[in-house]
Amino acid sequence: TLPATGGATTFLVNAPFFCPWTVSTPNPWIAIATPASATGNGSATFVLAPWTSTLPRAGSVTLAGQRYVLVQRASTDQPFFTDVPPTHPFFD
Repeated sequence: TLPATGGATTFLVNAPFFCPWTVSTPNPWIAIATPASATGNGSATFVLAPWTSTLPRAGSVTLAGQRYVLVQRASTDQPFFTDVPPTHPFFD
């Protein structure tokens, strides 16, 4: 689970020096910050865009043939109920 503010997360890859691997994601809000392919041991860094919804979201990355699900927390900067303004007597 990653924060709503976004940011980077890194996965480490342990592979034989001759073994190629790739990185990909179908989600436009997850950017690949490292080369999309490498050989042998290495790392892959993903950068998530900030998320302002009050609901979490999930996306996926494929790294060295394995699919991983990334969950981004909901933002707490927004009120849960927007039908009652903060100036209303029943707002709490």
